[in-house]
Amino acid sequence: MKKQLLLCRENGLRITSTLKQTLNLLENAAVPMSLAELEEKITSCNQSTVYRSVQRLKKIGVIKQLNFAEQGTKFALATREDNDDFLICKACGKVEALDSPSPLNDLKNRLMQKTGFRGLSHELEFYGVCPQCV
Repeated sequence: MKKQLLLCRENGLRITSTLKQTLNLLENAAVPMSLAELEEKITSCNQSTVYRSVQRLKKIGVIKQLNFAEQGTKFALATREDNDDFLICKACGKVEALDSPSPLNDLKNRLMQKTGFRGLSHELEFYGVCPQCV
């Protein structure tokens, strides 16, 4: 979390308890979290404060917004090395990060070399029914 706090300071953000809690939750989350999940866990302030904190972190690139087709918007640390590839249960809505290398990483690297683009990202979602719901 030190790296993220440093980025916040460099971008002029005040290091509030809400900001620290938001970063801590996202850093320790196994999968991206929705704004509602963050608001539920951060009880020391109101929902609008959590929302503003998330928007500020997103604006300076400390966290990233992921848009799941059926799950809605979720947030994750932008500096995580994890893939943005997920398994999503159509029955219960459970989201699980793929723990294997992304099948798109090679393509992403080739695109960056060929086009000169930097910082390419992707999101890949596989939908199915998890073992608990079968």
